[in-house]
Amino acid sequence: MKLYRFFFVYFLLTVYLLTPVFSQNRSIQTLYPDLQKDKLILFSTEDGSLEILEGSKQKTQFEPKLEPPFGFKDIIQQGKPTFVIETVRLLPLSKPVSISRIYAALSRIRDLAGRTYQSASRGKEVPLFETASRIESLKRTNPVQDPVFPNNENIKIPTSDSFYISLKDINFGNSFYKVDMRTYDKGFLFILSNAKSLSYGIIPVIGENKFISILYVEPLTEGLLLYNQAGAQVGSLISSQVHMPSAIRKRLDVFIDWFLDGLGQ
Repeated sequence: MKLYRFFFVYFLLTVYLLTPVFSQNRSIQTLYPDLQKDKLILFSTEDGSLEILEGSKQKTQFEPKLEPPFGFKDIIQQGKPTFVIETVRLLPLSKPVSISRIYAALSRIRDLAGRTYQSASRGKEVPLFETASRIESLKRTNPVQDPVFPNNENIKIPTSDSFYISLKDINFGNSFYKVDMRTYDKGFLFILSNAKSLSYGIIPVIGENKFISILYVEPLTEGLLLYNQAGAQVGSLISSQVHMPSAIRKRLDVFIDWFLDGLGQ
């Protein structure tokens, strides 16, 4: 009987400790007050919701209502994109996720190296990035170590964090990006833009600062919200040969999988 009481008390204590963590999160209805049930179901599917907007004048559909409002579209339009990709995913949480853990996961740039995707042209899984690292600057591209966090739940998160990274891309070769990370409202923003032009061999594909991706992450009572808006300006010659929205989507999917692995979800 005493053993039964011990386990019962232990169970109640566990529930007591975990419940506040989840209950502190707000509902997805706060970010999408007019969201219909079928869209919520779509967000919760494996691939989530995907919209490809051919042309920069089309309106995005699912920007979350943050406070203060965040100018996703205004930032994306700085690159004068020929297309915009908008994705929303709502992932179930196996355990609570804090902003500290989100920041730590997005800081592990080296873990991008060797991550694979299914290549249609090669008919197999291939690594998207052969190497990945932070660098000192665009002028001094020596690799630097990612920060190490002994305790992911006890991190002093900077209000904003900016740095450059180098990726050896399977198609674009050595490519350089700027990363901006910041807390916002009750979530976290990860903004990626190409700091130098991207080329396929000798063929220019995307000009400097003409690719911008914004990822907003927030733990909700229903799960982990991943909202992404990305745009790129691509010349008509390349667009006629390669469906660039699909190519960009594959890269975004690799980034999302990398992030989720870093969270341990």
